[in-house]
Amino acid sequence: MAYYVARDADETPLAFARIALFGQFAVLFTMLSHPGRHLSSSWARYQLHTFLALDLGSSGVEHLLTGSALREPPGTQYFQHLLGYRARNLRIRVDR
Repeated sequence: MAYYVARDADETPLAFARIALFGQFAVLFTMLSHPGRHLSSSWARYQLHTFLALDLGSSGVEHLLTGSALREPPGTQYFQHLLGYRARNLRIRVDR
């Protein structure tokens, strides 16, 4: 498990993320931002997401699973494309 928090200069939490780590895979299962500080929280969320992706990548994580990217609005999908993310399907096979 890993968690990340972006705070303002007064140490007020603006964005929060929780990650489950599985070797070279990570699952982003929580990404929240402070609802009362829209502009600050939006920027903090962007910075936090970029930082955690770089931090995980430098720690050996090669795949960040986030749920269905295809259900995101077109603008978000384009933004993720600009950041270098690619939507992929993952097939899991369990050998018993």
